[in-house]
Parts: sequence; structure tokens; C-alpha cells
Amino acid sequence: MAASSHDLKEIRIVMVGKTGVGKSKVGNSLLQKTAFASSPFGISQTTQCEFGTRMLEDGNKLVIVDTPGLFDTRKSNQETETEIGRCINLSSPGPHVIFFVMSIGRFTAEERDTINNLKHIFGEQVMNFVVCIFTSKDALTNSAITLDQFLEKCPDTVKSIIKECNGRCVAINNYADPVNLANDVEDVLHAVRETIKSNGGKHYTGAMYEAAEKVYQEYLQQIEEEKNKRERELDEKERKLEEEMKEKTQKLEEEMEKQRLKDEEEQRKIEEEKQKLLGRRRELEREREIKSQEMEERRKKIEEEMASEAEKNRIEIEKKRKNLELERERQEKEIETKNQKIEMERKRQNQVQIAQDKETELQKIEHERITREAEEEQRRLEDMRLELERAEKEAEKKRLEAIARERTLANEKQIFEAELKKRDHEMEESRKQLEKEKERLEQKKKQQNEEIRKKKLAAEEEMKREKMAAEEERRQAEKELEDRREQFRRAIAKSEAWISGLKKFGLVLLSIFVPPAGIPLLVEEFKRN
Repeated sequence: MAASSHDLKEIRIVMVGKTGVGKSKVGNSLLQKTAFASSPFGISQTTQCEFGTRMLEDGNKLVIVDTPGLFDTRKSNQETETEIGRCINLSSPGPHVIFFVMSIGRFTAEERDTINNLKHIFGEQVMNFVVCIFTSKDALTNSAITLDQFLEKCPDTVKSIIKECNGRCVAINNYADPVNLANDVEDVLHAVRETIKSNGGKHYTGAMYEAAEKVYQEYLQQIEEEKNKRERELDEKERKLEEEMKEKTQKLEEEMEKQRLKDEEEQRKIEEEKQKLLGRRRELEREREIKSQEMEERRKKIEEEMASEAEKNRIEIEKKRKNLELERERQEKEIETKNQKIEMERKRQNQVQIAQDKETELQKIEHERITREAEEEQRRLEDMRLELERAEKEAEKKRLEAIARERTLANEKQIFEAELKKRDHEMEESRKQLEKEKERLEQKKKQQNEEIRKKKLAAEEEMKREKMAAEEERRQAEKELEDRREQFRRAIAKSEAWISGLKKFGLVLLSIFVPPAGIPLLVEEFKRN
């Protein structure tokens, strides 16, 4: 039986075949990714039914269900029933194509048994949806034969299977280079589209698929309701997180604004202090300039006074010296004149010895008087010389005092300059302290901004962690739903297997208690019901 799909937006394919023929590798080639575990040594890696998906270029979603040797006679009935139920659930509401995968090489009766079991479980019409896929296409290339030539020489069992499939068969080399593999994949997809087209776009269904689809749709609705409930809860949590984040962000912004205003106030105070220091520095510079001008004027005045005093002293000393020289010359001339007079008088007295005897005493007294006068004059000249020396010493003393005053002025200038340097140093230290205070404030501002940024990042990280926790909770819920879905599928599969066993048991009972002629009529009635 077959049923049409609403819109062909999903192409479902189920792969069957004996263990180790390369079903998983075919699925990976079609999906263009490693969706199923596979081994290149013919060792089965698939233990239960699995599925993989891929979006095709035409907008359809390709869904492939891989089966682990679905009709392997070495498995128990329970294992086979479980995997059939899982296969039905994974491909529900029904596959569009069933791949019967075989490997080019030696064929066994297992291929025929697989087809018989497939028809027994799903009905004779299932062959309208089967496409034979031959793996190991490289064996044909190495033997230089085509697939049609190979099919002509293959066993009758394989020919009958291909005939039941209306000749639908494709070969693929899963280990070919990318170009040839892409060509093989395109051939397989072309066969899939042709099969869907030949079936009018319908997918295969049956009693099992209809029952599973009904239960599956109810279960999907339940899952959707739970999912919507979880999403609403998660949305509410996310909304609360966003509100908390918004509140935290607003608080951080308020703190940043307060800190900014505080920093601006501190910056304003620093600028005011800096302006005061600059004003004080300008005042000190003006004061230093005024004092420098005063000291320069005093120095010039002292130098002028010293030069004038020295000039006066020099003129006076020079005048006294000239007077002394003139006086000395006059005294010397006078003494010379008196000596000449005395000598002339002595000569005259010698001539007039007699006349002089009486006057000798007078001349002696006069000589002594003159000598005394000369000595007195000599002493007076000596006193004048001493006075001149004293004047010179006084001038030297005044010169030394002027030098001392000049040195005092120089010392005062040095002291004033030292004081200015000290004040400049203090101002420089104050400026450096202000710069350090400014740097400290900037560093503090940076630290506060960094703390605010870290708080913001911490808040964002907290929000991310809470979102991740919410996402993890959502994934856990989805996983729980998937586990419940899997348990439900297994229960459905077991129920279907139990119903199938019950049907077979009923047929056995009919064969025991009903005459042989009436069994076909009862079976037909049972099938209709």
C-alpha cells in the first residue's frame, strides 16, 4: 500500500542488506559527511538503526536510515523485532525509497532471504520502492566491464531480485576520487528521484507505518507541548536574566557616572590648585625681577659712590702729596739757603776770626735753633708723611669696605637666588606632587573603570553561564524527551511484534481447530478486518 506525502520536502530512504556490504559507507557518501560508523574490512560497525540528514540543492531534506543487518538469521527474534520497530519510527510516516545494498562479488542465499523477509514484513508492494545498490564499483572498472554486462552474468537469484525492482539498480565506488564519487552519488540520487516519480511522489506505508505514524504524531504533539512549555519557561528565565542584566548595567552606569563626576570635581580642584601655583610662581618671578632690579640699582649706586669717593680720595691724596713735595722742596731750598748762609758766615767768621769769637756762641745757638727748626720741619714733614699714609690707609680701608659691601651684596644676591631656587624647587616639587596626584587619580580612575568593566564582564559572564545553564537544561530536557521517545518507539515495536506473534499464533490455532478448506476464507476475512 502507498500514501502520498503533503509536499515533497523530505526524501526518506531506508537501507537494508546483509552485514558488511557497505550500507553505512553508502549513507556517508550520499550525506557527504561521516554520519554512520563504517569499516573498510567488512566488519559491521552499526549495532542499531540510525539516521542522518542533509539538505539537497533543490531544497529537499534527505533522510537516510541505516540498519544493522535487519534480517540477519543469526539474531534473536526480540532483537529483530526491536530494530524493525526502530526502523519504522525513524522512517515514519514511510520511506520513499528502500535501498537493497549488495556488494559486487560472490552472492549467497542471504540476499534472497533478505528480500523475502522484506516482502513478508512490509508486503509485496514494497518492491515498487526498492532500488538495488551495488558497492565495490571499482571491481567492474578493474575488469573492464559495465554494470549491464555484469548483470547479464550474475546469478539468477540476483536477476530475479532486479526484475522485481523493475530494473532499478545503480553501482557506486565509495572509495573513488571526489569527482567520480560525486558522479556516482548523482547517479544514485537520480535513481531515487526516478523511483519517487514512478510512484507518483508517494511514500510507502502499511498497517504498521499507519499505527506508528498515529502514535508518533500524538507523541510529537506531546513533545511539542512540552517543548513549548520548556521554551516558555526558558523565555521567562531569559527575560528575568535580561531584566537583572539591565538592572545591573543601569547600576554600573550610575556608578560610572558618579565616579566620572567625582573625577571631574577632583580634576577641577587640581586645575584650580595648578592655577594658584602658576599665579604664585608669576608673583615670585615678578618679585625676583623687582629685587634683582633693586639690587642692580644698589650695586650701580655703590659702585658710583665708591668710584666717586675713590676719585676724591685720590685727588685729595694727590694734592696733599704735591703740597708735601712742594713744601719739602721749599724746606730743602730754605735749608740749603741757610746752610749756604751759614757756610758763608763761617767763611766770613774764619776770615774775621776774631770778630766771630764773640759771635760763635750766638752762631752755635743760632745753628742749634736752625737745626731744631729743621728737625721740627723734618718731624712736621714726617707727620705729613704719616698723615698721608693714614689717608692712604683710610682710602684703602674705604676701598676694602666698598669691596666688603660689594661682597655682602653678592652674598645677598646669592642668598636671594638660593631662596628663589629653593622656592622654584618647592614649586617644582608641588607641581610634581600635583602631577603624581593627577597620575594617581588617573590610575585610580583607570582601576575603577577596570573594576567596573570587570564587574560588567562578570555580569555578562554570569548571564552567559545562566543562559548556558538554561540551554543545557533545554538540551537535557530534549535528551529526556528523545529518551522517552526512544522508549516509546521500543514499546511500540514490542507491541507490534507482540501483535504480529499473536496473529501468527491465531493462524496456528485456526489451523488446529478449523478444517483446511475453511482456513483461506478465514485468512481473507482476517486481512480485510
